[in-house]
Amino acid sequence: MNKFGSTSSLARNYDLAASTYELTGHLFSTGQIRAAKFVQLDWIEPNSKLLYLGCGTGEEVVAAAARGFQVTAVDISREMLIRLEKRLYTRGLSAELFNESVFEFEPNTKFDAVAANFFFNIFFGDDLNRVIQCALSFLEPTGSLLVADVALPRGIWPARAFNWCYINSAQLLASFAGLVKLHRNHDYLAIFNSLDCEIVRCDYFRFCRVGPILFQSLQVRSLASN
Repeated sequence: MNKFGSTSSLARNYDLAASTYELTGHLFSTGQIRAAKFVQLDWIEPNSKLLYLGCGTGEEVVAAAARGFQVTAVDISREMLIRLEKRLYTRGLSAELFNESVFEFEPNTKFDAVAANFFFNIFFGDDLNRVIQCALSFLEPTGSLLVADVALPRGIWPARAFNWCYINSAQLLASFAGLVKLHRNHDYLAIFNSLDCEIVRCDYFRFCRVGPILFQSLQVRSLASN
């Protein structure tokens, strides 16, 4: 495991949340956060070089390593990465793990896919554009950016109201824990279109699989690099 030692307040808050972070998300989302992350593994070629930004305790990192991808993962939380390392070791798997900010990360290779799952939503304004451009810069020219995150309200008004209440209640709880600031949820389709990117695929995930849309997973390619 490489470069442990981030001391920012945000890193400390995620350290404190490490033991319950993934389980809480899984229960709250009725399994749809996991589904939104895992579906991405079907979108990329076998043996691809795959980078995870803000990987947390990394259930998707473990799944990707188990499927034979060459996996690298980055997170500012030391405790999150310690837990991820133990999960990999227990299963006899390996991945390169880096404890640092995405803005400080300097890989010596380009990646076939970069995944930023429930990660871009802690950035806003110029920082959001900066982190997306940073993620795109890690890609091979034909590589894909994979983004799982909350979805904007869609459908008839009861479904839209449920989405708004459900997602914003989660954001409020996360803000109390110091994990994110209160903000409007990002319109990723508009953001990526404005950055000269192509939305290759967008899958939606519903509450208990049949209820209102709450989450989405996108595959994005930069048109500027082609």
